[in-house]
Amino acid sequence: MFRPFLKSLIVLITSLLIVSCVLTKRIKDGSMAFELRQYSVAVELLENEYQSAREEQTLARIAYTIGESYWQMGEVALSIPWYEKAHSHDFGPRAIEKKAFALKHLENYQGAVELFTRLLSQGTQIDLYRREIAICRLASDWILDPNKSYEVKKTYFNSRESDYSPYFLNDHQVFFSSDRNNSSFQKVYNWTGRGYSDLYMYDKNTGNVSFLDPIINTDSNEGTLSFNEQGSVLYFTRCYTEAESDDFCKIFETRLQNGSWSNPQVLPFVEPNANYGHPCWVESDSAMFFSSSKSGGFGGFDLYYTRLTKENNWDEPISLGPTINTMSDEKFPSLKNDTLFFSSNGHPGMGGLDIFYTYLNDKGSWERPFNMKSPINSGADDFSLVYAPDAFGYLDKGYFSSSRNGLDDIFEFEKIKNKITVKDPDVDIETEEQNLKLALTVFRELSDGRKVPFPESQVLISTVPENLTSRAFLVKNIEDNLYSIQVKAEGYFNQKIEVLSSFSDIPEGKSTYTYNRTIIMKPILENQEIVLENILYDFNQFFIREDAKPSLNELVSLLHENPEIIIELSSHTDCRGPDAYNQILSLKRAQSAVEYIISNGIDVERVTAKGYGESAPVSSCECDACTENEHQANRRTAFKIVEIIK
Repeated sequence: MFRPFLKSLIVLITSLLIVSCVLTKRIKDGSMAFELRQYSVAVELLENEYQSAREEQTLARIAYTIGESYWQMGEVALSIPWYEKAHSHDFGPRAIEKKAFALKHLENYQGAVELFTRLLSQGTQIDLYRREIAICRLASDWILDPNKSYEVKKTYFNSRESDYSPYFLNDHQVFFSSDRNNSSFQKVYNWTGRGYSDLYMYDKNTGNVSFLDPIINTDSNEGTLSFNEQGSVLYFTRCYTEAESDDFCKIFETRLQNGSWSNPQVLPFVEPNANYGHPCWVESDSAMFFSSSKSGGFGGFDLYYTRLTKENNWDEPISLGPTINTMSDEKFPSLKNDTLFFSSNGHPGMGGLDIFYTYLNDKGSWERPFNMKSPINSGADDFSLVYAPDAFGYLDKGYFSSSRNGLDDIFEFEKIKNKITVKDPDVDIETEEQNLKLALTVFRELSDGRKVPFPESQVLISTVPENLTSRAFLVKNIEDNLYSIQVKAEGYFNQKIEVLSSFSDIPEGKSTYTYNRTIIMKPILENQEIVLENILYDFNQFFIREDAKPSLNELVSLLHENPEIIIELSSHTDCRGPDAYNQILSLKRAQSAVEYIISNGIDVERVTAKGYGESAPVSSCECDACTENEHQANRRTAFKIVEIIK
C-alpha cells in the first residue's frame, strides 16, 4: 500500500490536487527540501544527516521527518522503520500514531489495533483511537466477508507507471491520467521522484492508447477530466508553478474548434491561492461538481457544485455540506443517474481514500454516505469510480483507481449477479439475534460547574431529529455503521460526536452491546478567556509543534460546529525576558496558531491573533518569586469569543 500511497500521493498529488514543490529555490538541507515538498530530495539529504547526527533530539526529528517524507511519497512501507526509529529516540506518541496509520494503510489491521490500544493509555485523543480501533475491526470484517458484491481485476491498458482517474466519453473511449514514461515532460517531479502526469485516451475498439493534444498536456501535471456530452468541451485539472510561488491546482476549460482544441483557460470561479480539481460535468443539470481546499470549507478538500447559466456565467460554488464533507479530504466526484460517488479519508474507511456513495432524499438533502467496502475499497487509496455507459444509461460495471498494488492502477469492477449467500456452518440458526444500541444523555454545565439534565436540547442522529426524555435520555437501536450525533441549544456551543458501531463489539456469549455516550453542553460566554491545553512551543520558537495540533484541532472542530462565533486567539509569555521581545514572540505564536486554524478550513474573518506578551498574567506573583508552575500558567495560549453573529 505504500507504493499505493506513493501512487496515492500521485492520487493526491499526481492526481493533481495537492500542492507541488517549488523548483526554483536552492535546497540547503533536508529540512528545507521537506518544507518545499521536494520529498524525494529530502529523503536523500535527511538520511545522510541522520548518519552524522549525535543528539537524541536531533536524531528523533530527522527520523520522523524521513518517515513523513516517505509517507508523502506514497512509500508507506518504507515510512514505518523511520517512525520506529523516531520513537526509539523519544520523539513521542505521534511517531507510534503514524506507524499505526501506516499499518492500517497496509491492511495490517491487527497490528494497527495493538498500537492504537497502546496509545489509549496516553490519555489523549481517546475518542480518535477508539474510533480507529473500531474502524480497523470493521475493515477486517469487510475483507473476510465471503458475500462480496463485486468482482475486481486490473485493466489491460495500465502501464508500469501510475495510471488513474478513468473517464468514459462513450462506450469505447476511456480517458485517464498517467505519468508513464512517454509523458510530454521527462523532468523528475521532486515530490515523488517520478515523472509528471499527462492525459491519455484508450480506445476499446482498437486497444490503442494515445496522447492528448500538446496544448492540453504541458510541462505541468495534468489530470482528472470531464467532457460535455458531445465531447466538444473538456474540463481538466492542471497543477503548475507561477514564478517563485508554490504549485496550485486549477480547473481549466478548452473547446474543440475546427478540429483543434483552444488554449485552455482557468474557469472564472477558481480563486487564487487555493487548490481546485476533479471536475465532473453533469449535462442534464448544467452543473459541475468538483473538489477544492478553498477557505471557508470544513477542512482539507471539500466537494462543491456550481451551475452554468444560460448566459454562460458560472454561479457561486455551493458546498455539498457537512453530511458529505469532513475535516479531512473529499475528492473525485462522479455521478450515475442520481447517485453521487466520491472518495474520502474522513468518513470511516479501510485505510486511505475510500469510495463512498450517496443520493438526495425526499427532503432534498444528502443521505449519509455508504462505504462500498471490499473489494472496491482496500487499505490503500481507492478513488475515481465511474460506471460504463450504454444506450440505455449505465451498465453494472465500470472502472476505478487504486494504489493497492503499489503505484496507481485502473481496475475494472462488475456487480456479481445472482449472488449466493454463504452461511457459516458453525453458527446455530437458532442463535439469538444480535443487537446494537445507542444510549445518549445530555447535560448542561452551570456557572458553578455542576451538570444538570438538558431535555430541551435538540438532538440529531445522522441528520434525523430525536426526542429526549424528561431526564434528557434516549435509547436507539442502531446498525453497524458510523453515526454522527449533533446536539444544539440556543446560548450553548453546538456539540458533535461520532459513534462507529460494529457487531464485532458484542462480547462473546452476549447478544447485545450498548454504546453509552454523554454530551455536556457548555454555555457561550463572550470575552471570557478559555485556555487551550498542551499548546507548547520550543524555546524562542513560534512554530506549531505536533503535540499542539490535537488541541488546535479541537478548536477547529468547535468553530466548524459553531459558525456564528468569531474569536480572538491570544498567546502569553511569562515575565522573564525583555518586554518588547516577549510581545513580538507572543504575537508570532498567536499568528502561527491562527494560520494553522485557517489552513483547516476556518474563514480568515472568524479568527484574529493577539499577542499579549507578559502584560496579562494569571499568576499574580512577583516575577523573581514565581514558581515554575506559576510561570507555566502565565505561558498560555487561549481564545475568547469576541462576537456572536445573530
